[in-house]
This record gives sequence, C-alpha cells and structure tokens, in this order.
Amino acid sequence: MRELESWFKSEILRWRTGASVTWSVLLQPVIIFLFVFIATLSLLHPHTWIGGTLAVLLSLSSWGCVCLLALVTAGITFNSAAHYTVKPTILRNTFSVVWSVVSPTRLLRAAVYSLIGGIATYALIGIVGGDYVGLTRKCVDVGNSKACLNEHHLFLILHGAFVGFLYSAYFFLHNKNYVRFPAIQQAKFFQVKSSVGPLLVGTAVTILKQLRFFYIGYYLLGHIPKDAIIFVMGLQRSMSAPVDSVWGLLDLSLLWHVWLTGTVMHFTWTFAFLLFKVYNTEPLVFQVQSSFEEDNNRCLHHSLVCSREPIIQYLGFLDLYLLARYSKERRQQLFSLSQPGGHAHNWKNVSTACLSVVESLTNAVVIHNNSAIASGFQPGRQPSGDRPTIIKKEETWNSSVSGYGFALSSHTDGSRSFIASPGVSTMNGTLSTSLSFRGPGPSVNGHHVPSTVLQDQPVIQQKKATDTIWEQLKKRKAIAFFVSDLPDAKSHTLFADCQIQVWAVEALSYLAVASYTEDTFGVVQKSLPDIVSALLQLHEAVEKHFKLMASTNRRPDKGSGIRSNNGLQFALKSALKTSIYRIVDTFEDYLSSISLSSELARRLRLFMEYRE
Repeated sequence: MRELESWFKSEILRWRTGASVTWSVLLQPVIIFLFVFIATLSLLHPHTWIGGTLAVLLSLSSWGCVCLLALVTAGITFNSAAHYTVKPTILRNTFSVVWSVVSPTRLLRAAVYSLIGGIATYALIGIVGGDYVGLTRKCVDVGNSKACLNEHHLFLILHGAFVGFLYSAYFFLHNKNYVRFPAIQQAKFFQVKSSVGPLLVGTAVTILKQLRFFYIGYYLLGHIPKDAIIFVMGLQRSMSAPVDSVWGLLDLSLLWHVWLTGTVMHFTWTFAFLLFKVYNTEPLVFQVQSSFEEDNNRCLHHSLVCSREPIIQYLGFLDLYLLARYSKERRQQLFSLSQPGGHAHNWKNVSTACLSVVESLTNAVVIHNNSAIASGFQPGRQPSGDRPTIIKKEETWNSSVSGYGFALSSHTDGSRSFIASPGVSTMNGTLSTSLSFRGPGPSVNGHHVPSTVLQDQPVIQQKKATDTIWEQLKKRKAIAFFVSDLPDAKSHTLFADCQIQVWAVEALSYLAVASYTEDTFGVVQKSLPDIVSALLQLHEAVEKHFKLMASTNRRPDKGSGIRSNNGLQFALKSALKTSIYRIVDTFEDYLSSISLSSELARRLRLFMEYRE
C-alpha cells in the first residue's frame, strides 16, 4: 500500500498540481491585462484609454509587477494545495467554528496571507500607476516641499491585507479547501469554462460585501496606522480631507479602485485553486489486473482500500463507477477467472471492497438512528406502522455490570435477569442475547461476572461523575451556546464523505446488470444476494434516518461547513433507489429465490411491485 501511495504522490499528484500552478501563472498576464483595461476605463477619450493601456502593458516595470504577482499566486496555490481534503470538515458547534479561525496556526497563516495581500495590492497599484502609487507624495496644499502621506495608497494596501486575512479565515471556515468531485464528468476545459463566470460574479459580490466592514473599520480605527506612519517617517499632514472621514470615504474613484483590486486579487487566488481541483478530480484509470510484477500493488482493488490516502480511494471508486457503466472491455477483465486455478480474484476483491464501505455506512447510520431513538427523540412525521419505540431508562442493579455489556432487566415476579449484549465474549465463547440468568448473584448461566467488573468500579464511577458535572455545565446558557451541536450537525457529519458509497452503490448495480449478459462464468450471480441485501439494508437505514430527522430539519449555520456537502445524503438516497430498481428490472424473475430476512424481503417486494 505504501508503494501505491508513493507512486501516486510522485507521478500523479505532483504533476497534476504542477500543471495547475503552471496554468495559473501563464494566465496571470491575461488577468492583469483585463484589470488594467478596466481600471483605466475612459469612455470619453477612447484613444487615450487604449493607448495608455498598451503603454502600461509594454513597460518593463509593469512586467516586473506581473512576475511578482505570478510568484505570489504560485505560492498561494501551493500552500492551499497542501491543505486540501476530499472529506469536508463539519464544525459541529460554535466553539469549533471560533477555534477554526483563532487557533494559533490559523492566526499565523492569516497574518502571512495579510502580508501577501498587501504585497499583491502594491503590485497591482504599481501596474496601473496614477495618484495611488507611492506611500508619500509632495505636499502641494501646505505650501512647502515636505513629503506628505499618500493616504489613498495606505487605504488600498490595508484593504489588500484585509482581503488576504479574510481569504485565509474563510478558506477553512467555509470548507474552501474541500475538493469535491463533479457529479457530471467533463473535460477540464469545459469544467473551467462553466465555472469562471459564476466564480467571477461570486468574487465581486463577496468583495463588495466585505467593503462594508472595511470602511466601517477604517472610519473608526484608520487614524491609528496613519498617525503611526506619519510619526515614524516624519511626514507632514495634508490639509485635504482625510480618508478616514465621511467626505473622504465618499470618494467614488477610490471605491472603484479598492473594489477592483480586491476582486482581481481574490479571483486570481480562487481561480488558481479551482484549477487545482479540476486537475486532481480528473478520472484516473487503474489496471484491473497487472501482468508486470512492479505494477501488482497499483491495481484497482488496491486503490479501493487505500484509506490512508483518501484521494486515491476516491479516484479508485470513481474509476470503478466509470468502468461499470461505460467500459465493456474492462468489465470482461473484472468478470474473468485467474489462470491457473480458475478463481474470480478480480471480482472478489472489488466486490468485497464495495460491500465493505456500504456496510460500514449502514452500521454507522443504524447506530445513529438507535441513539436518536434511545435518547428519547420523537420524530415529527412517522408512519403508524414504522414508529420507533422510545427506550425508557430503568433502574439497574449495578452500573458497572451494564458497562461491561450486561443489562439488568426486572420481571413481574421481582427477580432480576442479566441479558448479555451482542458481541460480549466470555471464556466459553460469545453469549447469546436469548440466554439469561435469574437470581441475586452476579453470574450469567452459572458463570460468575469477571472480577474486573468490581475492580474497575471506581474508574466507572469517576467517569460517571465527570459526565454528570459536564452535563450540568452544559445546561448553563453561556457554555451551551459554544458546546451545543449546531442544527443537523450529527446527521451531516454522518454523510460528510458518503461520495464513496454513492459510487460503490452505482458500480455494484451496473456490474450486476452487465453480468446478466456479459458474465460468462457466473461470478457475479454468486454475489447477487449479498449485493441486494447490502443495498436494501442501507436503503432502509437511510430512509429511517430521513424520517427521524424530518422534524428537526432546519437551515444549517453558514459558518458550520455544512452547506458544502448538503447534497451528498440526497444523492446517496437517490442512488440507492435507482440502483435497486436497476437490479429489479434486470433480475425480476429470479429475485424471489434469493434468501433474505422477512423485513428485507418485504422491502424488495415493494420495489418489485414499483411501490417504493
């Protein structure tokens, strides 16, 4: 597995990232040309406007500033690429939201971005030229030759630092580092083409909204940096209206240049990371089976279980989905038998990986649903035939015993019973939930409860006391505001990275359908009961989860990172229903012979009758 990760980082990820950075640098002069063309806009003097634009672009100093901006863009892109993730981060409470901004590492990063933003704005001002160039200028209104502070230049530089700070803060707060794979696979050119327009409009609106806070902040605190620079550099105060006054802030020319420079800088950085996303979400073809020994660890089934490098696993499941849907030749390799031996190793490895991720999500959803029901959650709209039972807390004989998997139940005759929870093991094997013991002593079926139960009782009591104190603290409004979960945070955390399950479900259904005519050896038909059972179980768990969450479905907080993956759970629900119907349409005459539990058989019958 390490060989696969090393190969991917050195030969795939590095080159894709380098290509995206190269294109962002090569497109930098085009963006700067459009910036200069708009910044020097003069409709009343078109010849002067066009001639001045060409003169600026042909000057050596302008190209020096372009090179500086290209270096800044490359550095920003490499830094952003180092923090990418294919699994979005869900900030579950207000404290997590605040900490994502004010943690020491994030504050240091924001300070660096502020400095870079000021440098980038300085370069943009230097390219356009005019009255905004230079921190100092000759004092004309005071009647002497002393230098005065060019406050307009300071205003632009501080705004650039402000934009850089917010870009760094929102990069993690709004999951801008989340690399999401597109639902529809397109060529890189068309992906970029369809994203440039909305990205530019969104950037312009974002900078315009941020200007409100910057103007208010400069009006209240702008005298601090201005007075400090005047004192340190020994400059003369200008007699003209200061920028940190109402009249100075109403300068429309200054507003135009501030908004334009901020938009260009923010768009350049965002567009560069967009190229990184487009390049690294491009499908990667893995070999189904390799004939060479050096490629044995780079096959498709290896990528499906590479959880240490999530992007490899995502690309593997994407390749499997495309293989199952479009590539008949590669499906034949998947359905083939190994020689010698005649074993279906390819299909077994791939199907096991797919069923594993599907079952893992099923278990997680079931646990979440049971926890919601056990905590006394009452769903809003629940069918009468599928209403969950609210589990009430009963008095137990010994909390330490229940902590080891034994629940004490009371009976009408006053006696007590120990019921072993599933998966609890003893020296004689695993206890069944149907086995019970009646009597006053701590034993199960004649076997005494292990002595560690009594030995660890102080630790359990201490933990219980700590939990009680924490629950009491959470009831205080000031603490509850920071530690209480945001609306639907647990639900969105559950489905945050279910894109893999969406591809796995789709791939299994397409492969099962294709096997009806292409599987010569019948390797897929042997796994059909497992596939149908896994899809039905996940569909049942997801449907139940949606019903439980229906009454508390509120708008998520904007800063919680929830909105970025809000569609994945609905995509999973749709993919499950579509995949089951796809299998039903193909194997309708044979599904009745599949051995399923009564509940799953009932659900399958609903699909077969097209009533689901």
